[in-house]
This record gives sequence, structure tokens and C-alpha cells, in this order.
Amino acid sequence: MAEKRVKLKSSNDEMFEVDEAVAFESQAVKNMIEDTGIDAPIPLPNMSSKIWRR
Repeated sequence: MAEKRVKLKSSNDEMFEVDEAVAFESQAVKNMIEDTGIDAPIPLPNMSSKIWRR
């Protein structure tokens, strides 16, 4: 079975798709996903796309 993908939205409005397991490494992101689900992108206003590209 394929891993679920989570869409993350950076502070400069770029979208990134990561495996759910990777997203759950952040407790804050995990809590947001548990509250809202993974259907909509998870906004990360404190993280620019530059950080996500590392």
C-alpha cells in the first residue's frame, strides 16, 4: 500500500508534498493533520521554501 502524501504550504506560498510519516516527525504538523486531516494543504507560516529544499 502506498504511503499517504501530505501537502505543506510554505510562508511564500510554495507547495511541497511529503510522506505522512515524514510530516509526522514534526509534532506541530502532526497535531494540525490530526485536527484537520490531509485533504487541504497544511500552512506553515514560519517556514520558507528555502528551508524545505534542504
